[in-house]
Amino acid sequence: MTRLFSITLLAVALSVTCSPKPAAPQRYVYAGGWGEKGSGDGQFLELVGIAVGPQGSVYAIDEAARTVQVFSGSGSFITKWQLDPQVPEEGGNPPGLEPVCLAAGIDGSVFVADARTRNVKRFTAAGSFINEWPYRDANPRERLYVYGMPPSLTVTAGGRVLVGDGASPFVTCYDEAGSIIFKSRPAVVGEKSGRFYPAALASTSEGGFLVADTYECVVKRFTSDGSCVASFGRHGSGEGKFEFPSGVAVGSNGTIFIADVGNERVQYFSREGSFLGQFGSYGKGEGEFSGPITVAVAAYGTVYVADAGNHRVQYFRPVAADDK
Repeated sequence: MTRLFSITLLAVALSVTCSPKPAAPQRYVYAGGWGEKGSGDGQFLELVGIAVGPQGSVYAIDEAARTVQVFSGSGSFITKWQLDPQVPEEGGNPPGLEPVCLAAGIDGSVFVADARTRNVKRFTAAGSFINEWPYRDANPRERLYVYGMPPSLTVTAGGRVLVGDGASPFVTCYDEAGSIIFKSRPAVVGEKSGRFYPAALASTSEGGFLVADTYECVVKRFTSDGSCVASFGRHGSGEGKFEFPSGVAVGSNGTIFIADVGNERVQYFSREGSFLGQFGSYGKGEGEFSGPITVAVAAYGTVYVADAGNHRVQYFRPVAADDK
């Protein structure tokens, strides 16, 4: 099961860190992109996630190829590594991996959530394995996902690792060794039902985190101890509405970016959740998307989008709102 396919099925089934200054008025314009379908360097079979490291490198994870590729901020290929399991199963056969998302740590390390083994794996920026820990028991008879939601992952400015396990309404906070710090309380702000499954996570400058709730089509804000205190958005196609948000990122000025996969666009909001603008539409051309599944923001403001259906990464730069 791929993440893009899962979210597409969900959409069909349900359709019947940081400066305190406020974000300046601006819009985002296409600046470049790279990638095509394939298994070679700079190519993707199933692009499911991207992250920007502290030095500006862009990491892209390919679920089908089971690789992480590393690029410069403008898309020049740097290196890649294979996500091979570290310990074979009994009998010497390695377990099938299902790497579905990644996040970059403040020290440059890279964290990968593997849905098949239910582990978080940590690597150096160059791809050397550091450690791993389970985020859920690997019961082979237990469903990997609920409502098509795979695990989600982010790293806070303080080095904490937040994981949504894809099968429960909780986010668990770990230290970098895998010890549990806390488990979030169930979100109640803005809920329309008892279902809440975090599809994407992003840390905030205040020490808390945001959750893109794909089932409810809202974005929820949590404090640093895991309490839900606010939410914004609802189901729809207008400004500030979502058709199954699947990615969330926060810029250095507090601007919140949402990969609105069902509406084939990225929307951006103030830190309080007020709609500021959007970019993208369905298609294969420059600045167009076919499954914008995740979004990441560099410290200098460039926004990267994993355009999964087009097997590529595109990036957009901010310009003043009145620039032609």
